[in-house]
Amino acid sequence: MAMPNLEPELLSDVLRRAQEIQSAQVLEQDELEEYIVAAEEAGISREATLQALRERLGFPTHVPAPGEYVFARSADRHFYMAKLEGVADQKATVKFLNGGTATLPVSDLREVSFTPGQRLNYFSPSMNMWVSQPVVHFNRDALTVTFNYWGTVETVSVDKVRLLNNTPLSITDQAKLRIGMVWTALGAGVLGFALGWFLRR
Repeated sequence: MAMPNLEPELLSDVLRRAQEIQSAQVLEQDELEEYIVAAEEAGISREATLQALRERLGFPTHVPAPGEYVFARSADRHFYMAKLEGVADQKATVKFLNGGTATLPVSDLREVSFTPGQRLNYFSPSMNMWVSQPVVHFNRDALTVTFNYWGTVETVSVDKVRLLNNTPLSITDQAKLRIGMVWTALGAGVLGFALGWFLRR
């Protein structure tokens, strides 16, 4: 059987994706238990260790049950909020909160966590672009997350929050971010000048 003639960029993308799948497998329960026991022996609670594993490694610490909310990998390779509809043969069927369903490997799921201080990516209504900031508050009843973006408190619904796949910002978004930072710096400078003038009167 003849091998397909893959373009170098396509081959690179396939190999990168294969590496992601291999490195993103669900942690085996025995292996996970070893980490937890070692941490407990060092005086760290089980809950704290599980939370750290979820936040730092991104791995699910268990296979979620149907009906649970998860972060699921979308076509743009980022992870968006979805409701798990079912799992069979290591394949998960999810329904994204912002529309659409997908069937994907269980390794493409991440546990949902909105711990204060945890840095997440969200669509900022003031900047009209995706930005990364730490979580300030999670409202479980309203399913909203509050962030503090350069002194501006912004609350968004969970369907406007995602986990990044380490993809760099587009040129357009980089320009928007720089412009926003310049305006923030100018605003702070004007405020400082006004305050200094007022105090010297």
